[in-house]
Amino acid sequence: MDSTNTVSSDGLPSYIRTLQRGLQSNDPDIEKIHLGQNTRVDPRAIITIASALHKNTHLLELRLSRIHVSTKESAAIASMLERNKTLENMELHDTNIGDVGVVAIAKALETNTTLTQLVLDSNAIGPIGASSLATVIQNNKSIEKLDLGSNRIGYEGVDAIAKSLQKNTTLTFLCLRHNQVGDTEASVLVNAVQKSHSVIGLDLSFNQIGDIGAMALVTALTSNRTLRKLWLAYNCISKVGIDAIVNALDKNSTLKFLSLSGNAIGDVGALALAKVIQKKNGTLQALWLDDCHIGHVGAMALATALQRNDTLETLSLWENSFGEESSQAFVNSFRCGYCVARISFSSRQPHQMDDYREKNQNQLVQKAITGDIPNSLLPQVLAYLSRNDENATKMFTILREKPELFKKS
Repeated sequence: MDSTNTVSSDGLPSYIRTLQRGLQSNDPDIEKIHLGQNTRVDPRAIITIASALHKNTHLLELRLSRIHVSTKESAAIASMLERNKTLENMELHDTNIGDVGVVAIAKALETNTTLTQLVLDSNAIGPIGASSLATVIQNNKSIEKLDLGSNRIGYEGVDAIAKSLQKNTTLTFLCLRHNQVGDTEASVLVNAVQKSHSVIGLDLSFNQIGDIGAMALVTALTSNRTLRKLWLAYNCISKVGIDAIVNALDKNSTLKFLSLSGNAIGDVGALALAKVIQKKNGTLQALWLDDCHIGHVGAMALATALQRNDTLETLSLWENSFGEESSQAFVNSFRCGYCVARISFSSRQPHQMDDYREKNQNQLVQKAITGDIPNSLLPQVLAYLSRNDENATKMFTILREKPELFKKS
């Protein structure tokens, strides 16, 4: 909706009143509403929109960002959830609803059967709010995604959610990133993940999980057969935890995505992970190792391991510290013809890319084909292009069809 500067007689922006009328008349063209983020929104607009959604049957997504939602607005949203029968996705980003607001929303979800995604990140939610949601989740049959990232739910909140997961059969994705989750909380989640037959994605990034917590979590990997994606980025996992993860992955046949970025695993950890990568007929398709203090030795081990891999599609290595020789080793790996489709190299690598950062990336690809770019810079060109999926596909096609461009020196 176009947000103009004009206001209605009650002080609300005219576009809010226009949106209200559209929702009340059940306009089929209004399927998504995104408010806030870069535009200041009067909290009263939330009550207006929530009321208009009581009988609306076309809106599928409601996203509110950086709008202060008080108890009054939270009650309006809860009332809407009790009455609306079609809304599927509700996201409240940084609205400061707190425990009081979440308790109201949780109560409304007891009767709501259509909401499938609930995002409540950065909302000052504590153990009380998390526990109220957990009570609902254990019997809820519609919510598939729950995001409580960047809150402060504590041990009590994690414990309540973990217990609810053991009874829930529909939740597929749980995000508890940036919640001060430590080894104790991670251990609590183990039983839930082990027994869950529905959770396929678990995000525990930006927490305080160390080697003990990592070892507890990977216990679940050895027995769980549903988890597909696991985020452990920016925790406190070292070589000991990585060894445990490697051993678990050797027995796991379902995990497809693993993020360990931001953990100081170094070359020793990279050497251990290389064993996982070189495993033939493995299931891992994406591995993120950004900012992991990996140097030349670890990078060479990963590049060598890729020559035996036939399943990995993405290997992300941004913000590490290896040089051109290691980059060249990755590029040479493509001559073996296996299935890697995208590699992101380190932004700390020395390169002279300034002359080749073209606005038209198709021209950059063409220059790579015709040989107008020095062979020594092609690894960096590849990394630059890989930020765009479309051009990355073109570039890797070039790598496979013209391996002579990347002969070892």
